Order: sequence, then structure tokens, then C-alpha cells
Amino acid sequence: MMIHDMRFHTQAINTHGKIRHFDSIECAMLYKEERKEELKSMYAADFLHPGKYLILEGGEGDQAVVIHSDKIRSPMAGGLAAVSRENSRQMVDRYGGEAMDVAALARFIRSMGPAGR
Repeated sequence: MMIHDMRFHTQAINTHGKIRHFDSIECAMLYKEERKEELKSMYAADFLHPGKYLILEGGEGDQAVVIHSDKIRSPMAGGLAAVSRENSRQMVDRYGGEAMDVAALARFIRSMGPAGR
């Protein structure tokens, strides 16, 4: 898969070590929901520092906070971006919307229903 905007790049690593790449957080989360594949960890690029990856699930490192805002133009139009906890307030101030932890993100993805898939 071609990743066109590295600010939204997301990786899912299964229990066998296979890495799957996604162009947005919502695509990775929908993949997990639909496939029920057992994942070891998920990482998302830090929107403010695209070369740095933050933990969505499992793994080691800095935990991601996901910002949902209509002003964030993500590749699949979900309006989701990952940032570090330290930068979450700055992102909400700049883009509006809300900060979500992984549990809230999972609920949001499920609420998208078939139309979001």
C-alpha cells in the first residue's frame, strides 16, 4: 500500500510479526474489527512528528492520544490523528474536536457502522 501522507500512517503487527501498513487510523482499526486478527501491537505516526510512532495498542513506547475533528483532513476522511499525550491539548485547541483514548477510539470506530467501512 502506498502511504501518501505519513502524518496518518498506521501499522498493525500480528502475533507472527507480520506488519500491515495503513494510510489512516480508521483503516487499521476497521481491519482489526473486521478480520478479528490477533494483533500484538498497533502504532500510529505522531501527526506533529511523522517520523515518530506512538502506541495505539500493545507494544512499548509513548501512548497515543487520538484527536477526532472535522478540521483534520485524514486520507479516508475519518478526521483522526494521533499525537502524544503532551501535545493533545495543543491539537484540540488548534483543530477543535475531542481527544480519545484507545477504548473511546474503538467505540467510535464501531459507531461508524457499515457506512464507514
